[in-house]
Amino acid sequence: MNINIKKILLVLFIITAAIIKINVPSSAYEATERVYGSDRYSTAVEISKNGWKDGADNVILATGEDFPDALCAAPLAKQLNAPILLTGKDKLDVKVNEEIKRLGAKNIIIIGGTGVISQSVETSLKDNGLNVKRLFGLNRYETSLAVAGYSDANFINEVVVATGEDFPDALSIASIAAKLGMPIILSPKDVLMDGVKEYIRDKEIEKSYVIGGIGVIGDEVLKALGNAERISGMNRYETNKAVIQRFAADVKMEIVFLATGEDFPDALSGSALAPNTLSPIVLASRGSISTARDIVAGNEKNIKKIVVLGGEGVMPASDVDEIVPEITKEPQLPPAPEEPKDTEPQLPPPPTDVTIDQENPIMGKSEVSAEKMAAFLIYYNPEPKINTTALELAQMFIEEGEKEGVRGDIAFCQSIHETGWFRYGGLVLPLQNNYSGLGATNNSPVGKGAWFDEPRIGVRAQIQHLKGYATKDPLNEECVDPRYSILVAERRLGVAPNWEDLNGKWAVPGTNYGQTIMDLYERMKAFE
Repeated sequence: MNINIKKILLVLFIITAAIIKINVPSSAYEATERVYGSDRYSTAVEISKNGWKDGADNVILATGEDFPDALCAAPLAKQLNAPILLTGKDKLDVKVNEEIKRLGAKNIIIIGGTGVISQSVETSLKDNGLNVKRLFGLNRYETSLAVAGYSDANFINEVVVATGEDFPDALSIASIAAKLGMPIILSPKDVLMDGVKEYIRDKEIEKSYVIGGIGVIGDEVLKALGNAERISGMNRYETNKAVIQRFAADVKMEIVFLATGEDFPDALSGSALAPNTLSPIVLASRGSISTARDIVAGNEKNIKKIVVLGGEGVMPASDVDEIVPEITKEPQLPPAPEEPKDTEPQLPPPPTDVTIDQENPIMGKSEVSAEKMAAFLIYYNPEPKINTTALELAQMFIEEGEKEGVRGDIAFCQSIHETGWFRYGGLVLPLQNNYSGLGATNNSPVGKGAWFDEPRIGVRAQIQHLKGYATKDPLNEECVDPRYSILVAERRLGVAPNWEDLNGKWAVPGTNYGQTIMDLYERMKAFE
């Protein structure tokens, strides 16, 4: 069969699949994840571990006992690339102290005076060799100005004004304000404080966003601000929805954080993490989930992951299930039409001078071009779920392989095998840029494998992990493989110099893992 007939069959196959997809409803959701601890302090620690896996130089420390001083912390946390951890007044929780050590933090920014976080906590931090800075004022309003003044060099000429008497309105916009570089300033209901007036004048603020209705921030404050826009709803949840709608152009709905609207700690800690993915925080609570459900339903086509902040006690699974529709998996594509046996052979067999039973080294130089690698993939999956082009991804495998001396072309076939021709559908999601199941085991929930910021880093991690199995030689590039340290600790460096030696070692049981990869490789090599 000539190439034109192949193309015609391929087009018919794609059209058939498209028709099936139109007639079967599908959802963009791929995972729901819960980040939580045994209490608010532990939950903040778990959020920190989730968002700052490689550590952080700076940490924001806020009280976990009351909300006012901490409400304005998110924009500063974003600027400093810092998690927000919580503490009691007189003693630093043991888990929080351990997390500060794990992060390798050098600087601690305490939000609030000694009335909310005591001098003894500050002293203990200094005794541990940390640089400590305390930002505070005589009250919650002046504290918000102190935080704004400390970091306003990187702020834009717009501000958020919210009530200091309650927490939901400020938390509804915290992650958005953090990403956009807007300080959050707290205000009493009926009067704009002189300090706020001076700040707006001195910093030449051009626009203010007042969050909440006249019941929390009166019109007198709105008028005194000058060019101000009110964003509000009938209640805290409708205000949350109005904020997300108003800044729809500035947020990405691929990942959405869900937190209780009845208390502040989880949403506060999450407000430092959410800006990293341009994500909003959606508020809900028992008996008040309809608005959150509307937000999720209205963005169903875009949302790929829901991250629930807090445990069952604050965000029950029954409520989450009502807010997040059941994940509907896309139907499997029909198999490619069989071609007449008398005119078209099956996949070309491996060349006769190479057998998949022999030992094939992981280390070595790629022999197949990036163009052929990409063509091989696209022929069998015209729409791979990757965050780059097939050719660019193939080139990354060759380049990253060359840096460490690993066969990048065969590693590409390993990824084809691990991801099902980059269709996914298993434990790992396409947006993780994890092409070999690193960190995902049969006991892991969906999306719990390693996450990489961009495709090349995902490829590099896979290549480095392969090198760790193949040889005891040190890495040539900075280590990005989160599992490499495990190989070192368990003295497994160099235990699998050949692809066939990976059988039963690459997080999977079985006796033909390496042979399957080599079979794919030899077929790719013979592909025309």
